[in-house]
Amino acid sequence: MRPRRLLAIGATALAGILVAPAALAVPSEDDIDAVRGEAEETRALVSEIEVDLARTSADYDAAMERVQVAAEKYNSAQEALNEAEAEAKDAQDELTDALADLDEARALVAGIATSAYRNGGNFSQLSLFLESDGISEAISSANTYSILGTHADGAEQQLDAATLAADTAKERADEAVADQETAAEELKSAHAQTTLEAEAAQEAMDATSAERDALLGRLADLRNTTVEMEQERQEHLDEQRRERENRAAQAEAERAEQQQEEEAEQASPEPSSEPSSEPSPSSSPSSSPSATPTSSPSPSQTSSPSPTQTATPSPTPTSTPSPSPTADAPKPKPKPKPKPKPDPKPKPPESSSAGATALAWAKTQIGKPYVWGSAGPNSYDCSGLTMAAFAQAGVNLPRSSGAQYNVGTKVSVNNMKPGDLFFYSNNGSPSGIYHVAIYAGNGMRLHAPSPGKTVELVPMWWANVLPSAVRI
Repeated sequence: MRPRRLLAIGATALAGILVAPAALAVPSEDDIDAVRGEAEETRALVSEIEVDLARTSADYDAAMERVQVAAEKYNSAQEALNEAEAEAKDAQDELTDALADLDEARALVAGIATSAYRNGGNFSQLSLFLESDGISEAISSANTYSILGTHADGAEQQLDAATLAADTAKERADEAVADQETAAEELKSAHAQTTLEAEAAQEAMDATSAERDALLGRLADLRNTTVEMEQERQEHLDEQRRERENRAAQAEAERAEQQQEEEAEQASPEPSSEPSSEPSPSSSPSSSPSATPTSSPSPSQTSSPSPTQTATPSPTPTSTPSPSPTADAPKPKPKPKPKPKPDPKPKPPESSSAGATALAWAKTQIGKPYVWGSAGPNSYDCSGLTMAAFAQAGVNLPRSSGAQYNVGTKVSVNNMKPGDLFFYSNNGSPSGIYHVAIYAGNGMRLHAPSPGKTVELVPMWWANVLPSAVRI
């Protein structure tokens, strides 16, 4: 029994040894290619997902910009309506005054007609007094006479002028009312458009967020990680991408400023390089004065007869020949005057107390939500925040970002001081302004950003920034 059991155990062990090599078979080339293909496919999917994630970030930024542009149009329409209402009020006040003047002129003419009728058509100062019933009528007649003089034509002219002024004022009032109605319609249209843009942006944000979550989930499966880890990684990648874009935009702003300075320098008038004409040497130099001979004193004669003296002829003076100028002698070339340096640009004023006050107050609003068309006190859009901030410093800013750009002193964005306003444009010019922010110093900005966000103090974002800021 025992030998049989040993033999069975040995046979079993031998079978295991023979089978083992089959279980440890070397992978074939096809197996390796298949694994490599799966790895390549995974990498391609990961790259595709990362591209889609970057696209979703760009789509979100674009949606926010569209809302800001629409909100700026709404604010501009609101500002236009305010101006139209003020113009209508002024026109109505002018019309009221003109109608009062017209009534006064008509009363004067009527008084003249009455006086003339009572005087049998005779309008004279004496008759006005003699035929007046009582002192009050005499005083009234005297006033009428002093105003109109002795000629009734003056009253007619005054009436004509008052009538023309009233007609003009009414025409202006009618136009102002029409402009006001047009502005109200445009505001209504802008409100509807901004509402649509805000709703579309919210839908885009929701869709982008859902797509981003799905992409992060796929990415986590492919990399055997978690969604949280991939979310953190993508936020880091987005931050790096934004930083690259921000540096490029800042460099572009500096380049644009340098180009503007060069163009301004080239446009400044240059003084003429030709030297002022100097007096040319006279072609006939003055001759040297001829020498006048001095006569020798004659010797005193004695009483003894002197021999006859032969007069010594005086020498004829010879005039010193003056040098004749050489006609072909080259004139010395005048040295060109050095090109004067252009006048230095006037230095902009230092950071104003108004800007400092506005910035300090705006910091107290951090955390309040962005709402387009709002100017506080519980929510703000970008220009509503800046308008409210500078109101604390006693400065009345216009309602829209574009109008605020035209207030104060222009300074380079590279020379901003805390409290300066700087602007974003979608076409590189003031006509495309859609956002305004307050420079807070040390490369920081304070602003009401976009829907879904709150008033914040964050690092500068240079993309779309105009080269000129405003100091108030």
